[in-house]
Amino acid sequence: MSKKKTIQELKAASKLLIEELQAAQELETIAALKGDRHLRPEEILEATKSFWESDKPFLEWISKKVQFITESLTLDFIKTATIIDIGAGHGMVSDKFHQLGAGVTTIEPNLENATYIRDKYPHLSPIKKDIEVDHFEPRSHDLVLSLGLMYHLEDPLTHLRKCLNMSKKYTIIDTVVSNGVMPDIKVSNTSCHITDGMGLHEIIPSEQGIMSILSHQKEHTYQIIKDPALNQGQIRRYDWEDVSTVYSDRDNSNESHIPYMFIIATRID
Repeated sequence: MSKKKTIQELKAASKLLIEELQAAQELETIAALKGDRHLRPEEILEATKSFWESDKPFLEWISKKVQFITESLTLDFIKTATIIDIGAGHGMVSDKFHQLGAGVTTIEPNLENATYIRDKYPHLSPIKKDIEVDHFEPRSHDLVLSLGLMYHLEDPLTHLRKCLNMSKKYTIIDTVVSNGVMPDIKVSNTSCHITDGMGLHEIIPSEQGIMSILSHQKEHTYQIIKDPALNQGQIRRYDWEDVSTVYSDRDNSNESHIPYMFIIATRID
């Protein structure tokens, strides 16, 4: 059985679960509002703001990654670089590189997040694109960032190839990885009407899948960063040797151990 067929079967098997999840979320929203009405734009913005700004350890972790990228690629490079931040989320990464002098293109498919970015960072103009479908120009930016995005996509490995193709010099990928040869499928916790270019099915890429693409690259070299300084405590970890051990620790404790891969690819042609 082919990998593609196996993934398709997993998607089909999860269809009912998706529908049940959507129905439950819609009921919870109605109950919370105590009436059948849509959220006003200001209510959406406030909810999004609360979500992004309430987790201080998470924000510190993001800042730490920006600092690591800047030190790794050098400030002199960043100050004159053209950067595309794909799946910018809260916009914090885009803003920090903008402050350092880079020319930043911010891509955010989710309407709520894009609204938040415009409100908090008026100097950024997030572009709404379907990350998995829309065309991105090859060799269009000095630095391509895909931070915390791949595992929210239906086809993360195609996204990896697309990012490598877009870069003039560097591509940085930051993603959760699954335990096993095959990618793991999960159901998005986002209702169908607000996915905005991100699929209801999310595929967590496997370490093997990522390495199979990187190892066949003739136009790029790459580094897998295992620096524990990137960790967010014991929750989000980069310094693992065997991904299955991380999941074993996760299963045998009350803590959420999540294995991440941080990749710096450099174009050499």
